[in-house]
Amino acid sequence: MSSKRAVFITGGSHGLGLFTARALVAQGTAVALFARDKDRLDQARIDLLEDEPLADIEVFSGDVCDYESLDQSVQRFAESQGGLEAVVHAAGQMRAIGPLSQVDPTVWRADIETSLIGGGHLIKAALPWLEKSPKGGSVVVFVGSGHNQGLGFGSGYSAAQAGLVRLMENLALERVWPKSAGKGPEGFVGYYALFPAVTPTGVMDYVLRESEGRKWLPRFTEMFGEGKEVEPHVPAAMAAWLCLKKPVELSGRVVSGMLDPDLTEMRLGILGEGEKGQLRLKF
Repeated sequence: MSSKRAVFITGGSHGLGLFTARALVAQGTAVALFARDKDRLDQARIDLLEDEPLADIEVFSGDVCDYESLDQSVQRFAESQGGLEAVVHAAGQMRAIGPLSQVDPTVWRADIETSLIGGGHLIKAALPWLEKSPKGGSVVVFVGSGHNQGLGFGSGYSAAQAGLVRLMENLALERVWPKSAGKGPEGFVGYYALFPAVTPTGVMDYVLRESEGRKWLPRFTEMFGEGKEVEPHVPAAMAAWLCLKKPVELSGRVVSGMLDPDLTEMRLGILGEGEKGQLRLKF
């Protein structure tokens, strides 16, 4: 297999997906952008090439809820690159805003399927490639504020975020299969739920821009007042770091996108130094 770095990104035409792609191509990584809007995808590629003219960028249009379409796109990209090192799930939508009793059930379901089912589809399609990557594999999913308080009235979106956190935990545990289940996966794959805090892009743009979102704005702004807002390039840098570093210690856990990757790497280094990483009193 090729040693070239290659990362597949859903929701890659805008928002955190596009910011993550920008962080990756700046480090010489080939990226695939997957989203529903072909025109928006093409423009995203043009924008990335303006900053990195030699970047290797492929675009695929489709819906993460359509497994066959997503699977075919992952296979085509992995085959063209000679392998796949990581995937990033940044596709999500929040249209069913408000208490559950007041939202359209079909829209609520669509929000859950895009975020949660779409993430599952991506991982299933990519796993055969990630497990045979000579550098190991990485799965990064953005989990919005709905997974743990904060984003009140996110409804279907919030429910999906909680599901994504549990999915990452369970997939990390799946790495240790019982002997009776047969042969386990070959190479290491790290599973990371990345909490980006409140970022002024993607999902939050909808809350701020649309009348339905603005109706619930006072509840959402509680998070801004608590200092949980951060510019999108910060969590994007963490997503890129998780794709390429694949820290075993963080697999199956929620990782803060508010921290600098260098600081996180330094802390992990300290924890690996035996006595230096232990906080305890000595007499």
